[in-house]
Amino acid sequence: MAMAGERAIRRILVALDASPDSLAALEAAAELASALDAELAGLFVEDVRLVQAAALSLARAVNVPSATEREFDLDAIERELRVQAARIRRELSAIGERLQVRWTMRVARGEVAAEVIGAAREADLLTIGRGGRLRAREVRLGSVARAAATEATAPVLLLRAGTRIARPILVTYDGSPGAAHALALAADLAHPGDGGVTVLVESADEAEARRLQAEAAARLADMGVHARTRRIPPRDPRSLAAAVIEEGGGVLVLGNRRDASEEPDLTRWVEALDRPVLILR
Repeated sequence: MAMAGERAIRRILVALDASPDSLAALEAAAELASALDAELAGLFVEDVRLVQAAALSLARAVNVPSATEREFDLDAIERELRVQAARIRRELSAIGERLQVRWTMRVARGEVAAEVIGAAREADLLTIGRGGRLRAREVRLGSVARAAATEATAPVLLLRAGTRIARPILVTYDGSPGAAHALALAADLAHPGDGGVTVLVESADEAEARRLQAEAAARLADMGVHARTRRIPPRDPRSLAAAVIEEGGGVLVLGNRRDASEEPDLTRWVEALDRPVLILR
């Protein structure tokens, strides 16, 4: 467990693709890096499947406004990838200068999700845009965001365009080792004097909930952070979403929800919330 003065986040990886969700992730990652004096590492992955399809000259691209088709052109794809990388580097440089953040950028070529997940092994936090599609009032996770949320070893912060890191910080807690790590990350995200951290204790048993509330408050006090606690039913997306809305949470830290067998449950939790969500294994 991190003690007062220690930081759980020292290197923040942000996966970039020039989309609005990705740029929101960059802004959030840079703000965190500035607040925590952490290093910001940008990663742009050139999708090898797109390049391979263009090289084979078998695939066709559809221009959505006109519904016209054209063949993929390898030279055009390579140029577009270079343009995107240059744009991302400019965005990263500008935000790094504005917030006085140390930053690096790497361009890789490969399968996007695999490259992002691999790079996250060297980071304390992976920040990525949700990147999915709207369905009714939900925001479905994109395939890369979904893979990162369920497979990356680093904590994963998911955002979409129009959202940003805000206070108060909410964190779920069930007494597990992953939940203890979640408390440390929530403490990192909290600002002194901003009301501390609100802990959503997941327990079906009232006596157990009281014990966990006291335990979470004591852990956060050791890290110099004030805690409010609230009991919610365990593994109930609707109750969680309602609690986040009622508490006015700006970002939710989810601890210990990353078993492969729980992937459908995990994505329901995330998609139910119109907030940045930080997920731990």
